[in-house]
Amino acid sequence: MAILSSAVSPGDDILAAHYNNLRTDLLTGDVTIAGIKTFSSASVFSEGHKITATKKLILDGGGDDDTYFVEGAEDDVDFYVGGSICVTFRTANLDIKQDTYLAATKKLYFDGGGDLDTYIEEGSEDDVDMVVGGTSVLTLQPSVFYVKQDMKITATKKLYLDGTAGNNTYIVESSGDVMDFYTGGTNALKISAAQDITIPAGELNISNGAGGDGIKLHNTYGGGYYWNIKPQANGDNLEFYYDTTLRYYFDEFGSAHSDVDWDTFSPDINKDLKRKKITDQDYLLWALQDAEKPVKPYEGLPRLRRDKDDKHPSAFGTKEEVKSEIKKYSKSPAKIAIGIANWAKKAEERLKALEAKL
Repeated sequence: MAILSSAVSPGDDILAAHYNNLRTDLLTGDVTIAGIKTFSSASVFSEGHKITATKKLILDGGGDDDTYFVEGAEDDVDFYVGGSICVTFRTANLDIKQDTYLAATKKLYFDGGGDLDTYIEEGSEDDVDMVVGGTSVLTLQPSVFYVKQDMKITATKKLYLDGTAGNNTYIVESSGDVMDFYTGGTNALKISAAQDITIPAGELNISNGAGGDGIKLHNTYGGGYYWNIKPQANGDNLEFYYDTTLRYYFDEFGSAHSDVDWDTFSPDINKDLKRKKITDQDYLLWALQDAEKPVKPYEGLPRLRRDKDDKHPSAFGTKEEVKSEIKKYSKSPAKIAIGIANWAKKAEERLKALEAKL
């Protein structure tokens, strides 16, 4: 305890009234100040005063002795109130240990008395605004988070969308100008620098809703017309529109329908028969190769099995089996039509020649 040669009364100015009787060089224990005025003699501070390391400057004067300043560690000054540490002052920072209250609409400045234009404040009730250089950049509300300026994320860093739970649903620039979308840890969508969109896993599901637009394929050349592919609004057909005109559709039974016609350039009798001279009878036999094929005894096109439990009649174990099924049952309407038309043409020529003789 500090040594005084005369008594100190409540309300006294300890430094002005009793400076000559205060032996500040002997402050080797805790110092208690109670019921006295604040220090006012500037000449006293010019000489400096010391308290032995780890000893306290107690401010509640012989009461509970639990409100005080103390050097808790070297160059750390701790401020205790009611026995709880509230603040630690260090050479490089201020460590606030308890809640800090600011009066409503008051600001917490970050530019140290300069322009006073970088701060946090409660702009309105329950709205916390962050202002930088006088411009509002961020507003926090109970249910929404407003970013008012551009937001940048360092390359290859992630923007997580699932909080702290899974950390496996996020958006990331995986490489230069390539954006990846992950859900549940799986790369679900990839957009390249060339604006190519890839779905590495999963399915692309488009809901038509009540007569929605489906998938639009725009052509900006020559007027901006477009193809529109969508499910039928009140049915099961898959429809293909050019602009607003329905041109094609496929029904759920596997039939294809065209507004005008179907054209094909694939059938080639010379390639199939590999003969130098093709007769009219060859055309008929060529057409009958497809026309006389049996009807496929199951629904669905031949395909590979999805898994070992896939027992559908159209599912097969190997690509060779699938190819064999297609060859066995597939029919080319163009081949049948071309073959019969050429045979009929030759037959008509023979009939006309016969009539001419008669």
